[in-house]
Amino acid sequence: GVDCDERTEERIARTKTIHASIAEIERRCALASGDIPQAVARTIREDYAHRLRDVEARYGDWLGSAAPVAGPLRDLHLAAIAAARQRLWKLRRDGDIGDEVMLRVQRELDLEEVRLG
Repeated sequence: GVDCDERTEERIARTKTIHASIAEIERRCALASGDIPQAVARTIREDYAHRLRDVEARYGDWLGSAAPVAGPLRDLHLAAIAAARQRLWKLRRDGDIGDEVMLRVQRELDLEEVRLG
């Protein structure tokens, strides 16, 4: 079983990486104001808001829907994953999380990146 400390680490890792993704999404939406369709911005914001609620409820499933994603939405997702990855590495460097948790969350980020194609 996963001990208490690791559970706490995992919650931290998941919450902070999702927050990093959201910050990156907001940054890009602000920069590209006209270039990113409203529907795309709304879709990805809702996706990440849902992930956050999911994690807060049960440190849930990082992977969202399995629907194919293309164009600006895919680009935003990839940028969000990259931001999450950066935050994850920083959490590990700062000693906030251990290798186990880092590798687990990183594997999920990798999977999601592969799924996006």
